[in-house]
Amino acid sequence: MPGHVPFPSIQGLKHVVAAHDDVDDKLKTAQGKGGDDMQEIVRKLQKVKLQYEVDVAFRAKVKLHGTNAGVQLHRRGDDDLEVVVQSRNHILTAGGGLQGFQTWASSELVRPTFARCVRALELRYPEMTSCCVFGEWCGPGVQPNVALSQLKHRVFVVFAILVRGEELDGGSYVVDPHAISSVLGTPLPDHMHVLGWHEKEGGAVRLRLNDKADMEGSGSLQAINKAVEGIDVECPFVKDEYGLSGPGEGLVYYPMSMATADGRLTANHMSNFVFKAKGVSHCVAKQKQPAEVDVDAVKHAEEFVHMFVTEARLMQGLGEVFSEKNGGTAPNKAMMRHTKSFIDWVMKDAMKESEVERRRGGMCMDKKVISAVNKRAVAWLKTYAAQPTP
Repeated sequence: MPGHVPFPSIQGLKHVVAAHDDVDDKLKTAQGKGGDDMQEIVRKLQKVKLQYEVDVAFRAKVKLHGTNAGVQLHRRGDDDLEVVVQSRNHILTAGGGLQGFQTWASSELVRPTFARCVRALELRYPEMTSCCVFGEWCGPGVQPNVALSQLKHRVFVVFAILVRGEELDGGSYVVDPHAISSVLGTPLPDHMHVLGWHEKEGGAVRLRLNDKADMEGSGSLQAINKAVEGIDVECPFVKDEYGLSGPGEGLVYYPMSMATADGRLTANHMSNFVFKAKGVSHCVAKQKQPAEVDVDAVKHAEEFVHMFVTEARLMQGLGEVFSEKNGGTAPNKAMMRHTKSFIDWVMKDAMKESEVERRRGGMCMDKKVISAVNKRAVAWLKTYAAQPTP
């Protein structure tokens, strides 16, 4: 069976900006040294730096609060299609894992859509060897306290398709909604959507990523933050599709001026330039606004826990760890059996998202920090699990 294909980790705007600062520092260091090898490094760094020094046009999609899921599609013959279903971190085997996603995605209901997708992509990209349809599996029982939890059934909302092949340089991601809809075709099966662009205010902005003053003074940051604050109150996807009101999570911005004519971004673009902006109630790290350009330095265990082991991150960990287990995310004392898995997820996720802040503050992940994270995570899970089941 093919291995798991992770979706790129999406960072905040301030981390995209910090990456430019890091490149700039490396370039200055390399320019101070001699040698042919160093000159080649300088040229590569200059090429990377140029990507930050032009106005980049971003377009946004609503960030849905569910769980990341994917469907790998592998051609095994003219009429044989291998479907591999996965969660954010694991391949899912038969048995209805991830709150029923495995059963739904491997059913005959959706197979014609996936077969149609492969045929369409093969015509466009003859060098393709496989693809992976990424989306958010969301709805009742996946994540609580959002508009999506009011739906009568779970849905798979597609936001990207990874096209893989030896000549595709690590793969490229089809992110333009029209292009995604074109290859998936019609009709879509029940409980499947393609996530469109957020066409309202703040959905399209231009940012010069190497100029913090310009970003703060141009109005783009204000537009992003205003849009996300509104979504924190009401999710436009759920409102438009189902007529239901309730909070959403935020927005994800894609650098579409870097995209190909047919709406694809490279793996480098996805990892280094796509950014998210979450509302206050869903922001997993303490910050003043959904989109910021300055990174805070973290030096001590208490600061780390306060900033990164937040209520929102713990709730997200709940969904990631327990959505694949019997009982789901509803409070129950049996959750405590999986305390180690929960702590491991919280620790890994907090470390991943705090890399820049820890480096700026010179903080090491020593025993004191680990102990503080463990204490906070265990106490939170114990309190949550003891609640009456709704």
